[in-house]
Amino acid sequence: MATADVSGGAGASANLADGTGESLTAARRRMSLLMNQFIAYVQGLVADMIATFPADPVVDRVKTQVTVCANIKPNKIVANIGAVLYSFHKKIYARDENFFLRQTFAEVADGAVNKEHAKSGMHIANRVKAMYKELPVERREAYLTLLADMTDTFLEISALARKLEAMR
Repeated sequence: MATADVSGGAGASANLADGTGESLTAARRRMSLLMNQFIAYVQGLVADMIATFPADPVVDRVKTQVTVCANIKPNKIVANIGAVLYSFHKKIYARDENFFLRQTFAEVADGAVNKEHAKSGMHIANRVKAMYKELPVERREAYLTLLADMTDTFLEISALARKLEAMR
């Protein structure tokens, strides 16, 4: 499973370059943009769930957690959600919707350190599946594209985090 320190790092001179011509400052700026993009994807998905399940207290709690975490520790959202996306990246890129509709995500929860977060995550995954099943085909395609875009963004963030670490 891919994991990365997606904090952007600190310490090196802003004039250092890694050989590709991108300065540390430019790399940090790009990291910030990528993380904001990933957070926006997550917030959009949560907004769709709130609209579909307005009375669900777990969905409402996740909305609050995402909002707070996005402002305080956005790298935590990227690392946690990105790692799950990466673990299923082959199925995501294959656009295998049947896999996701059958998936229980129990193995993800079993490996989680925080069991309460894992329980909420499984609940949210089931809510996303229920919401997805009700969507017209064109909206389903948009969600499959969203998952691929989120995975691509996570991989780009991970690669940039390694680059920033090397530039320290």
